[in-house]
Amino acid sequence: MSDAPPPDALDSPARILAEQTLRQWPSLQQRLGTRQNEFLQSALAQCARHRLLDDETATLRFLTLCCALGTDVVEQPGHEPLAELLADPRLRAAERVHQVMRHCVGLLQQQGGSTDARLLLQREAGALDWLAQRRRAHDADAAPLARSSCDLDALTLRRAPTASRAEYRLQEGRWARLPVADLSLPVHVDRHHRAPRQVHLLGAVPGVEGPDGTPIAPGWLDRSRPEPVRLQLRLGWHGGCAEHPRVEWTGEHGVQRWQGREVQQLDWALPARDAPAAADGLQTRLLHEVPPTISQLRIDGCGLRDEGPSLGRQALHLHVHPATQWLFALQHQAVREIQLPAGGNRAAQAEARTAAARARSAGAGAASPITDIDGRGTLPPVLHDALDDGTATLSDALRHERHSPALHMLRRWPQPQAEAPTTASLCLLERDGQMLPTQAWVQAFDQALPQAMQAGLQLLWQSWQSQGARQASLRCRHRLLQGRQVMAWGWRESPAGNTTPPLLRCHGEFDIGCEMALQLQGEVAHGGGARSVAMLQVEGRSLLRETILRDRDSPDHTTLAQRLSLRWRWPWRLQLWPLAQAGGMLAGSHAPLEGALRGAAGLRPRRQGGGWEWFVHLECDALSARVRLQDPLLGWSEETLPLLPAQTLLDWSVG
Repeated sequence: MSDAPPPDALDSPARILAEQTLRQWPSLQQRLGTRQNEFLQSALAQCARHRLLDDETATLRFLTLCCALGTDVVEQPGHEPLAELLADPRLRAAERVHQVMRHCVGLLQQQGGSTDARLLLQREAGALDWLAQRRRAHDADAAPLARSSCDLDALTLRRAPTASRAEYRLQEGRWARLPVADLSLPVHVDRHHRAPRQVHLLGAVPGVEGPDGTPIAPGWLDRSRPEPVRLQLRLGWHGGCAEHPRVEWTGEHGVQRWQGREVQQLDWALPARDAPAAADGLQTRLLHEVPPTISQLRIDGCGLRDEGPSLGRQALHLHVHPATQWLFALQHQAVREIQLPAGGNRAAQAEARTAAARARSAGAGAASPITDIDGRGTLPPVLHDALDDGTATLSDALRHERHSPALHMLRRWPQPQAEAPTTASLCLLERDGQMLPTQAWVQAFDQALPQAMQAGLQLLWQSWQSQGARQASLRCRHRLLQGRQVMAWGWRESPAGNTTPPLLRCHGEFDIGCEMALQLQGEVAHGGGARSVAMLQVEGRSLLRETILRDRDSPDHTTLAQRLSLRWRWPWRLQLWPLAQAGGMLAGSHAPLEGALRGAAGLRPRRQGGGWEWFVHLECDALSARVRLQDPLLGWSEETLPLLPAQTLLDWSVG
C-alpha cells in the first residue's frame, strides 16, 4: 500500500488538523524547521495507510502519536501489536486509534517515561479541545468528542414479576378463565450476545369501559385484569465519561431520558394499545390482532474500549402487545318463513292442484312435486321433521354423540320451544372477566340477517316474474348460521422468549349449520300458445362441527378460514304441469336443470381488515330448461324456457 497521501491531502481538512496538531508541539516545530511540510506529509500518509482520514478524532489522535513518537511509530521495534490493532477489521477507526494510544501510553509508563506519558496525554487533550471548540463553532449542539474508555459492558432487560395472567380455555368440557404460565425470558446483551432487533412484551391497556359505558378502574387497579408491564433495565458499564451512560426511551409518550449513575438500574411501566372501539357497537372485532405499541430504547456511550471491539450504541425496539383476553359465545336458534306475495296466491294454488290431479288421473307418469302449493304432499326427508310439525330443530340435526362442551358453559340458555320456532339469539361477550353489552350482535343475527335474506328472496321473486311467470309465488323456510359457537382469543408470549413475536392464540367450538327449503311457482307460456304451471324447488343442509386450537404458528389463517366456513351447491329441480289449451299444444318432458343455488357461510377475515367476521353469501345460477312440446298436427318440438337470471341474493356479514 502506498504511503503517499491522496493528491488533495495537502489542501484537505486533514492538512488543517495536521498543522494544528503540530502547533501543540513547539519544540518539535523548532527541530523540524524547513522540514515541517515533509513531516506532515509523511504523517498524513500513515493516516491514509491505516484508513483514518474519514474520522477527524481518529486522525487527530494518530497525528499526536506521530508528533510524540515519530511517523514510523508502527514500524518501530516492540510496536508490532500496533500494526495488528490498526488492521483489525472488527474495530472502527476511533476504536483502533484509542487502543493504539492506550498501548503507547502503557509502553511509555513501563519504560519509566511517566513524564513522557503525561506529556503525550496533555498534548492530545489540547488538540482535542481545539477540535471540540471548532465543532461547536459550527454546531452549538455538536456531541462531545469520544476521548476515554466508555462503553456498554452488559445489558439485561426483563419484565418485572407480576401477578399471574389468565386466559379462557376449554378444560374438561367447561370454559373458564385459567392462569397461564409466564413465558417471558430476560434479554441479555454483552460482547458475546448481540442485541435483538425487537423485544416483545405483553401488558395491560390503561383502562376499560363497563357495560353502561362508564370507565372501569385502570387495569392495574382491577384484580381481574392483567397488570401493566414494567420493564427492568440493568447495565454494566466499562469506563465512563461525563455524558455517559445515557438511556433514551422514545415512543408515543415523547422522549424520556436518564443519564449517569441512575441508569444502572431502571424500572418503568410500558402501556399497551387497546383495540380500537368498533363504530357499529360490537365492542370488539373477532380474533383481532391488535398491533403493538412500539417504542425505542437507546443506550448511548462513547463506544471506546481499552481492548477488543466495543458494543457501542444499542437500540432496541420494544413491542408491547395488549394482554387482553376475549370470550365470545352465541346461540342462534331462528326458523324463518317467507311467503310472497303475502298471503299466497290462491288462484295459482287451486289451478296447480287441479293440474296435478289431472296429470295423476291421466297416468302421465310425471314425478309428483316435492310439495304442492298449499303445503301438502311429499316432503324431502332432509326437511320433513322441521317443515312438517315444527318439533325438530337444527340442534337435533347438529347434536353430537356426546354433548358439546360449549353447551356446558351455555347451559343456562334455554332450548327454543316448538311453539316458538323464532327466538331471540343469546350472546355473551367477556373481556378479562368483564361482561360487555351484546345488543349489536343480537340485532345483527336476529334482524339484519333475516332482513337481508328477505330482500334477496324479494329480488328472486321479482326475477321469476320478469322471466314471464304469471301469478308467481314464492315460499321459503330457512335457518342461517343456526346453532352455537364459542371462541376465545388473545395474545400469548412465544415459547422462544421475548425476542420472538407473540402468537394470537384462539380456541373455539363451532356447532352450526345452514338449511333451506325454497319453492317458486307460477304459470309460464311456451311457443305455440302452450301454457303450464311451473314449480322450481331447491333444498339442502350444510353443517359445521369444528373444535379449533391455535396455540402455535399453525394452523395459519388460510387453514382456519377453510375449517370455519361452509360451502354448498344445492341443485334446482323443475316440475311442469301442462294446462289444456284450445289448440291442443301441450308441454311435455324436460331435461334436468344444470343450475344450482350456491352459498357460503361461516367465519372469515374481515374484508375491510382488522379481525374476522361472520358471513353468509348466497347466489343463484342462471336457469333455463329444454322443454319438449307436443302439437297434435306437427308432432314433437323443443324450446329453451328461461327461468331465472344469475344473481346474488345475499351478501351479509358482521364482525
